[in-house]
Amino acid sequence: MRLRLILTSEVLKDSALFAKVARRAIESAVMVNIATLRKFPQIPSLYQSGVRYRKEPEGVEDVCDIEEILRRGWADCAMLVAYRIAELRVREGERATMRFKWMRRPNTKKRFFHVLVRRADGRVEDPSIRLGMHSGHGVTVGELPLNYRRVERLR
Repeated sequence: MRLRLILTSEVLKDSALFAKVARRAIESAVMVNIATLRKFPQIPSLYQSGVRYRKEPEGVEDVCDIEEILRRGWADCAMLVAYRIAELRVREGERATMRFKWMRRPNTKKRFFHVLVRRADGRVEDPSIRLGMHSGHGVTVGELPLNYRRVERLR
């Protein structure tokens, strides 16, 4: 499964709407990943899979399932989070969720978000950092939405 969001779309230029659409796309990937891990329990854990973090090209956001991630050998924050959340739910029985973190690029009005795993006990885990991400990466969007705090809390 691969879903591609194009940030240059007139509709998705709205940062708040883009964040909502991205969240739903990641949730869909989590559902597919859960089914995949149940059907193929021999699939390696994310951190044992050999998958590395890689930033996608500017203006494109792909959300892929585990099969596509393993085929590529790399993923960005959204894909890694979808893999890790599914893994925690299936293999650990933990109700992990995602967390969006909004940031601003230095010397510009460009904003970006980074997706993290929120563990059931409240800890935040960043698979991207563990798998090779450098600081400052994330999905670049336009202005920070005025209601960004509300967007982050959507479930």
